[in-house]
Amino acid sequence: MGTTIDRPLAFEGANVTVIDNVAEPARRAAESFDVTSVVGRASHSGVLEKAGAQNAGLLIAVTRSDELNMVACQVAHSLFSVKRRVARVRHNGDLARSGGTSTPATNCL
Repeated sequence: MGTTIDRPLAFEGANVTVIDNVAEPARRAAESFDVTSVVGRASHSGVLEKAGAQNAGLLIAVTRSDELNMVACQVAHSLFSVKRRVARVRHNGDLARSGGTSTPATNCL
């Protein structure tokens, strides 16, 4: 899912950093597109700091884990004051408890 997001953003000239907990996909993203890559878990503050979260205007979390996506967005907001965050959440029960909104294409907190 990440490449469907990072590719168009990079082509538009956005400063994109990809975080992946597996080195190979992170390396491929950096080589294929004009993006920076960081290996690690996006919910860890040190990884977000290494990725430049302190200067980020937007964080998009699209891992396979709803919980990881929500935690990454919360950490980015709480520790780095990232104002805009999007978490892919596939289980709508998570959204009902968090007070988030849902659209057919994506779920946002």
